[in-house]
Amino acid sequence: GPCGLLLWFATWAMHRRRPREERKRLPRERAIANLSCCTGVTACSVHMVLFLALLIFMHRRAATCAQLYHTGACMQTPDENLLTGFTFATYCPEECTAKSKCYDARVFGGFGGLYVGGSPICGAALQRGVLQKGMGGLVEVEIYPGGAESIGVVANGIRSMSAFDFSQGFVVRQCSECDATSPISSAANGTDAGNATTAAPATSSASSLPRV
Repeated sequence: GPCGLLLWFATWAMHRRRPREERKRLPRERAIANLSCCTGVTACSVHMVLFLALLIFMHRRAATCAQLYHTGACMQTPDENLLTGFTFATYCPEECTAKSKCYDARVFGGFGGLYVGGSPICGAALQRGVLQKGMGGLVEVEIYPGGAESIGVVANGIRSMSAFDFSQGFVVRQCSECDATSPISSAANGTDAGNATTAAPATSSASSLPRV
């Protein structure tokens, strides 16, 4: 860490502060000081290389995921005003499931199947296994009450984050009673708002959709 770097350079600096003749009489201290300096320089170089590698990785990740992040259908979330028990169907296109890593740290919760409101529905469905990577499909979403804690998980290539004191939760399921002609949420076609607000029709309502 930074404290270690300071100590290594401080050891070398304290030796260099001695008069030259005195340093000559202390060969062991000089060797230790030179070793500390070399160690500090090496550690700084390694940290810089790692930092640059991280910047390159983040830049490439942002470039790779930019289209997904700007597609409303991929980042749609349940409207925060939906009531507990409300169920609707929404569609996730293929491009929303092609790059699972893009949802890392953008999905919250997931332990036990409960996700935190504000998490992308498509990312939650992909992590839960409701959708397969590179394949689109209809997803059933049911609103659950909030809670004190929802633990993040790692599954299907997505690492979700834990969340605390959240006001809304939801679960995702395979929409087995839906088909290509079923009306879906207002965000399914990639609206700018990105919030699912329209329920599925009465034939696919909360009272008739399967519970799995």
